[in-house]
Formats: sequence, C-alpha cells, structure tokens
Amino acid sequence: MSVNLSTESIARVSSRRPWIIVGIWVVLFIVAMFLRASLFEDVITTEFAITNNPESQIANELIEDNLTGPKGTNEVVVIQSQAFTVDDPEFKQIVDSIHAGVAALGPEIIRQETLLNYFEVKAGFLVSEGRNTLIMPFTMAGDVDDASDYIEEVTDVVAGFKGDPNFKVLITGQATVGKDFQEVAQEGLLKGEVFGAPIALIILIVVLGAIVAAIIPLIMAVM
Repeated sequence: MSVNLSTESIARVSSRRPWIIVGIWVVLFIVAMFLRASLFEDVITTEFAITNNPESQIANELIEDNLTGPKGTNEVVVIQSQAFTVDDPEFKQIVDSIHAGVAALGPEIIRQETLLNYFEVKAGFLVSEGRNTLIMPFTMAGDVDDASDYIEEVTDVVAGFKGDPNFKVLITGQATVGKDFQEVAQEGLLKGEVFGAPIALIILIVVLGAIVAAIIPLIMAVM
C-alpha cells in the first residue's frame, strides 16, 4: 500500500482533523524551544580549527610539540586607584590578594611562571608613570581552545575584587575578549528572537488575516 504525501492529501487530512494538526504543531514548537534553549550556548563559540591539514599547520604543530609547547593566550589584570599608589600598603594588599587568587587556579589553567606580581619582581614596566596603575600579565595554560574553556574561572576570581570603591580591577586579553564577544553575540541573538518573533507574528496576522495561518510560518522558521 503506497502512502500519498502530496500537498493535496496533507491539506485534506489537515482539514478533517484541524485541532489534531494544531496540537502537533504546538508540540513540535515546544520541543524546538527546548532544544534551542539547551543547545544555544554551543552554537556560538570562540574555538576554531583548520578543516584540512596544510603545510603551515603541520609546521606549527611540530614547533609546539618539539620546541615551544602549546601557544596559550596572553591576559592582563589591570589594577588602578585614584586614592592610593603602589607605594601604599593598601595597594600591595589588593595586588597580593589578586595574585594569590589567580595563582590558586593551578597550573592546569594558569602558567604559573608567567604570572607576574610587581611586588615580587619589581619590574618597572608593570607600573604606570603616576604609580597609581599596575598590570599583572600572565599566560593561560594549554592552547587557545583550552584558554577559551577556562577563562571564565579567571574572570570570576578578578570579579571578586571589584567591590572595593578605592580600586578599579579589570581584565583583558585574547581569551577575555573572545569570551566578551561570545556573550554579546548570544545576547544579541536572544534579543532578536524576543523582539523579532512577535513583530513577525503581527505582520503575518495582518497579511494572512488569521492567527493559525500566521503561526505556522513562524513554527516552520524555528524548526
């Protein structure tokens, strides 16, 4: 027995059982919304990979495997104060606390030897001319993709020191910028769905003159 799946036969079945068809579309819509919510974060990523294996990629892998190791991303914590300079104990206290918090993440996340504390190394390039701004550079462990996976743990540590009104604590770098870009992109897409879908529904209702007829194209778009 052959099954007729022509548009005519589908329309005929839909006209006989309209509420069953509407119910099926509602269920599919709910399932689509659930899948969108659960898989949305994986859609946008800062990770990247070359799809083939060119000579440049082979050479880069040989260098990393035999000479330099994986190239981690470079990040910088910036500590600034309008009330204190690096010569004041309050400045040293917050810098030492941030340094300890970042170092405590461990060698799996931070390359410990790259994490510089001015009060330990006394390197002049870490302090501004006015001595009220200090940087704390470091390199993430692993490769770029590893840094993207773990940078949020670093930013969480830094965020814990932003409550002091006497100090401005910021972080930037390759993985940090990538994380910020991903969050902005996700926020933009979510806003587009929140505002775009109702506007599209209103337009379709006006054009098609029926709510059910207007909803079906939106469900198809989501699917």
